[in-house]
Amino acid sequence: MLVSATTHFPEQARPSMRSYSIDLLPEIEREKMWQRHPGGVPQIDRLFAQARTFADSYDDLNFTAQDLARITARAPIVQGDRDPFYPLQIS
Repeated sequence: MLVSATTHFPEQARPSMRSYSIDLLPEIEREKMWQRHPGGVPQIDRLFAQARTFADSYDDLNFTAQDLARITARAPIVQGDRDPFYPLQIS
């Protein structure tokens, strides 16, 4: 299952991607991060820093229609009809 599937990172998503940090997560999600990452703060900081770099990369997903047509596996795509970052048209 794909959730908020996108072929590229649209401009409206990039400002939020640049500011992505663990501080934005609800407390319960932060606790899960601490549990899943034994490297602690340095490991989590690196993960979020890596995610932020996608905001300024235009070498992101860039799938062409031909690339996508080669996928033969059936998979449901869940997309919000009011998603401000990844509009339905992208899916």
